Amino acid sequence: MQGENKMAKIGGAKIQGKGVSQKRLVRVYEDGENPGQGKRLKTASGTSGPKTHLGHQRRPLADIINVGAGAAKKEDSQKTEKVKRADEQHCTKKCDKTERTGDVLQAAATTAINEKNETQNEHKKLGTKYSDGKIKEENNQPIPVQNTSLSSAGELQKDKIRQQNQKVFSVTYYSTEIYKYLFAVEKRYEIPKNHLEGQLLNGSMRTVLVDWLAGVVDSLDLMQETFQLTVYTMDKFMATNGTTTKANAQLIGMGALFVAAKYEETESIELSDLTFFCDNKWKADDIRSIECVILKAIGYQLGRPLAIHFIRRLSKIGGASPMEHSYAKFFADTSLLSYSLCHVKPSLIAAASVYLALCISRDRIDTALWTPTLEAASTYRLEDLRDVLPLISRAVTGAFTGELQGVQSRYSSSHLFCVSLMPGCRPETGIINHF
Repeated sequence: MQGENKMAKIGGAKIQGKGVSQKRLVRVYEDGENPGQGKRLKTASGTSGPKTHLGHQRRPLADIINVGAGAAKKEDSQKTEKVKRADEQHCTKKCDKTERTGDVLQAAATTAINEKNETQNEHKKLGTKYSDGKIKEENNQPIPVQNTSLSSAGELQKDKIRQQNQKVFSVTYYSTEIYKYLFAVEKRYEIPKNHLEGQLLNGSMRTVLVDWLAGVVDSLDLMQETFQLTVYTMDKFMATNGTTTKANAQLIGMGALFVAAKYEETESIELSDLTFFCDNKWKADDIRSIECVILKAIGYQLGRPLAIHFIRRLSKIGGASPMEHSYAKFFADTSLLSYSLCHVKPSLIAAASVYLALCISRDRIDTALWTPTLEAASTYRLEDLRDVLPLISRAVTGAFTGELQGVQSRYSSSHLFCVSLMPGCRPETGIINHF
């Protein structure tokens, strides 16, 4: 009775479907241990398996599930193999590209070396200005090895970004306008020549006071800007007030240091530290009162350009080494001891200090060291420095005699390359006496 719904109940199980043949006995039995979990269809003897009404052989559900799982596993394994083959091909291409790049760079380096050797040989034959010393110096320079690995490429990219950030933070785009402004401003903050004339304090007493202030600044670990601004504030007040004596000179120096530290330092110094260096000769109230007097006398004008501002730019433009930069700072600070250099502009002091540093570090006096680039950046020719160079060299040699040890001890530390202990600065062995 095909086409009609039949119901067979054997062993408590029901099967409902279309086209179940009456000639075949279909039994459904349950597992006795796990009732409710049906097993595969079982047929009568002599039959191969249950069939549908279309005559196809019926497959158990469990077999169908297993076949699907096997197909999925097979597909996954095929995908994994494809990914592995793709990765291997990609790595092979990268290695080939790296090898080709390395070969190109090696060939370029070999070509450059050959061209350089040919140029040197031609200059030797022709006897031109390409000297043997320069040839030896260039031959001794190591050839830079270019690493073509991916890690080195990433490091080079990071270095480029770091250099660009440094250019941005150092405001190189506005440096020309900034230094034009500084050159104009320093003319408004000049100290008159012989500003202690007619006062009870003379130049030698001022030198001792400045050297003592250098020792205080070194002990408190203050910046170089603080020291230079202290000396300017003190000289400006002495020139304006005109009543400086030997008795109150130390108090004026401490007040100027207190003002400069508030202006330059991120953390101001304590009054108890200043009174300690004075051996409690002056109280905290005395320093506060002289601070107000100094600020009113100078008109609260503390924005004078300092020599260190110009030294930093000239050292960078001139390609000075860190040790040469320390030499220039040492000469600029030592020039503050000289009473005859109080009226000289800070930019001129900076230019002379940088030229002195270049000469002493190379142990020769050479006018070619003052390049056109330095001349354009400093706005001074070498002839403009000739009156200042002997005064600075005299101040340097004088710092090694007598009781003047403040600036010298400050620049004898290792982080400043011990420049005050170098033979070039010593009066008995250095070329500092030849200026």
